[in-house]
Amino acid sequence: MSAKIGGMLAATPQKNADRSRDASKRVVLHLGMHKTGTSFVQSVLHRNAKKLKSKGVRVIVGSESNRYLTPVDSREVVDDWVGSEAHTIVYSNENFVLVNNAQRFELIQRLRRTLIDAGADVATVVYVRHAVEWLPSMWAQYVKLGSTPYGVMSLDEFIAEYDYGSVLARVAELASQPDTIVRPYLRAAMKNGSIFDDFFETIDVSADDLDTSVSRTNVTPSRSQVELALAYNQVQPQGAVERTHHVALLDSFMRSRAYQDPSPSVAATLTGAQIGAIADRYSDAEAALTDGVIDSRNIASDLIERAPEHYEASVPPGAIDQYLQNMMILSRIDDLRAAIDERG
Repeated sequence: MSAKIGGMLAATPQKNADRSRDASKRVVLHLGMHKTGTSFVQSVLHRNAKKLKSKGVRVIVGSESNRYLTPVDSREVVDDWVGSEAHTIVYSNENFVLVNNAQRFELIQRLRRTLIDAGADVATVVYVRHAVEWLPSMWAQYVKLGSTPYGVMSLDEFIAEYDYGSVLARVAELASQPDTIVRPYLRAAMKNGSIFDDFFETIDVSADDLDTSVSRTNVTPSRSQVELALAYNQVQPQGAVERTHHVALLDSFMRSRAYQDPSPSVAATLTGAQIGAIADRYSDAEAALTDGVIDSRNIASDLIERAPEHYEASVPPGAIDQYLQNMMILSRIDDLRAAIDERG
């Protein structure tokens, strides 16, 4: 089966070509990418884990899936996965193909080989998104999480520094394997324009009676909200607030009356120059992965017509200081007070 699916609906994953016997165990490795509806898919899988189990489908998401981001004994994988009573295992974790994750990428390759050698029928599923949408969305995610180094970079710095090409190269390496399915994260190309419908059709698991009423756990903030988070990241003392507290308090603050200045999404504030630079840099790799269905050049000209010539990123007066004051509730008060004082 071709790894490049393009705009067509994916067929049922085929058995691995290098196996000499039929498999009784199907394993789906859903590897993202980030910002392609992965959090929603994982939330649906988690919410419906018991119902899927009754159908013979085991779900591995969340903290259980994170175990495999570090080396594990191959015998443990064989006993736990291949020895499972379920006929199908759906594993979902998007943290294997990002920049600076060479070790994790090798881990998922090793996991895949271990499962195949043990007789499992493995299908790897990866979604790819337009770079002119993916890069600004990913920047917002890094800033929201307060991650370094990207969480303290401006958008221009992120576009220049982040090597999205290496991410696409890793997906291409996966796509060279006969059991990989690359799907376009594009409304016009997904079944019913839905990541939910498209994903479950792709992995050949019935979703007719699954509960999709899950809360959105990874909402992308507006441009002005990202700028507020960026301003905070750039002044906070290192380690002053645990990341989980940072994300929770930031989200709470951005929804409060203290901050009511929403702007368009980050992607909608890209300038024509930024759009053109992203499209020129990544279109060939995108098109190669998706048989031309995703090619940033196809949408760049339309976006450039609507793009502002210049976008002045700003934070409303007093917003960062108010936010820093609010953060004192669950942080090192003295450190944050010092940060506020340094701002004058």
